[in-house]
Amino acid sequence: MDPISIGLGALSFGTKAFGAISGHNDAAAAARRQNAQALKIYKYQIKQRRIQYAQRVADFGNRKIQYQEQMGYNFSAAQRAYTAQQDRLNELYKQLQFAEQGSQAQLQNALGKSQAREVSGKSAQRMQTMMQGDFGRNQAIRQEQFSTAIQNAELRNKRTTEQLKIANRKAFWQVGQPPAQTELPPPPLMQQGPSSAGLIAGLGQAALGAFNTFQSYQNYDPSSGSGGGSGGFNLNQNFWG
Repeated sequence: MDPISIGLGALSFGTKAFGAISGHNDAAAAARRQNAQALKIYKYQIKQRRIQYAQRVADFGNRKIQYQEQMGYNFSAAQRAYTAQQDRLNELYKQLQFAEQGSQAQLQNALGKSQAREVSGKSAQRMQTMMQGDFGRNQAIRQEQFSTAIQNAELRNKRTTEQLKIANRKAFWQVGQPPAQTELPPPPLMQQGPSSAGLIAGLGQAALGAFNTFQSYQNYDPSSGSGGGSGGFNLNQNFWG
C-alpha cells in the first residue's frame, strides 16, 4: 500500500471532514445566537409586562386614595350646606318668637289700656275683637313665613343631596376598573440547530472522497501517465473534486 496514496486520501478526508464539521458548528452557533437573542427579547417582554402591571396597580391605588379624599371633601361641603340651612331656620325661628312675644305684649297692653279707660259695652267688645284679630293675623303670617322657610330649606337640602350624589359618582368614575394582568407574550420559537445526521452524511461524503482519491492513485502508472481505466489520474480532479 503506497504511503503517498494513503497520505493523499487522508488529506482529502481531513479537508472535507473539517469543512463538514466547521459548517455544522457554524450553523449550530448561529442557531444558539438566534435563540439567545429571542430568549433575551422574551425575558425583556416579561419584565416590561410585570413593571407595567405594577405601575397600573399603583395608579389604581392612588386613584382610590384620591376618591376617598374627594368623598370626604364632598360630604364636608354638603354638611356645611345642611348646617347653613339649619342655622338660617334657627335664626328665623328666634326672630319670629321675638315678634310673637312682642305682639302678645302689645295685645295685653292694649287690653289693659281699654280696661283702664273703663270702656264697656259693645264698644269695648268691638275694640277687643279688633285687637285680637290683628294679633291672630300677625301670628298666622309669622307661621306661614316659617312654614315657607322650612319648605325652602328642604328644597335646598334636596338639591344639596343631589349635588353630593353627582359629585360622588364623578369621583367614583375617576377611579375606574381595577387593572387586569395582560396575557403573557407567546414564547419564542427556538431554532433547531443542524442535525447530527447531516454531519454524519458530510463525514461520509468526506470518507468517500478520500477513498476515491486513494483508489485512483493506487491505479496510477507513472511510466504511462495513465491510471486504471481510460480516464487516467488527475491530481487536481481526484483530490480536490
